[in-house]
Amino acid sequence: MSPVPHSLERSPSRGHRRVRGLRLAGALILLTGALMLGVVGLPGAASAAIPLDVAMSTPAVQLETQDPTNPDTPLPDTSRVHRIGHERVLSINPVALVALGLFSMDYEQRLGDDTTWGMSLSYFDWRDRNYLSLDGKFRYYFGGDGLDGMSAGFILGMNRAGRDSEDEDEVSRRSGAAVGLGFVVEQQWLVGSGERFAVTLGGGGKRLFFLRDVGAQRALPTVRLSIGWAF
Repeated sequence: MSPVPHSLERSPSRGHRRVRGLRLAGALILLTGALMLGVVGLPGAASAAIPLDVAMSTPAVQLETQDPTNPDTPLPDTSRVHRIGHERVLSINPVALVALGLFSMDYEQRLGDDTTWGMSLSYFDWRDRNYLSLDGKFRYYFGGDGLDGMSAGFILGMNRAGRDSEDEDEVSRRSGAAVGLGFVVEQQWLVGSGERFAVTLGGGGKRLFFLRDVGAQRALPTVRLSIGWAF
């Protein structure tokens, strides 16, 4: 018999090596895919493998909101974490001070996720009338983020009103105390670096209930264009 050529002797071994290589590559691909899908447990996890159909049907939201150490215990809801990290705003109304001689200063403190409380001090002297008020304010923010956005609220405070009158070349002033009750609708923006600069635009109205009649106006409009600092 004639000798078998060397090329024919090596071809079966090459073929076997090629098949073995393809099998090994396929096994590595399957193992990698199984690890990515969570079918095979990682070190430190449960040793039992999760069936493929169960892993594919598990909602992603459920995986994100469960404690990895105890799947039956959901994690706390963090969807209402404050976007704004500040807790209070102090502001003044410079436009009213320059244009009308009205001094107004506001302090606002976060009360809850979407509510605030605050105090307002204002003084107004116009012609023969003057008003001094110290009001408490409660606001609700529609966007759910206290101190930033549109809000509506009510006012409750103490007021002192006076009126000058002339009688035979003599000027006298009558004054009296009153309880004020009203409402406000405002829009507040926190802008700038760190969202610390506050700009507030709004208005409302207030009704005064005097303990005794002094001839002062009982219904007052409120207008606010304030700038302030959040901290």
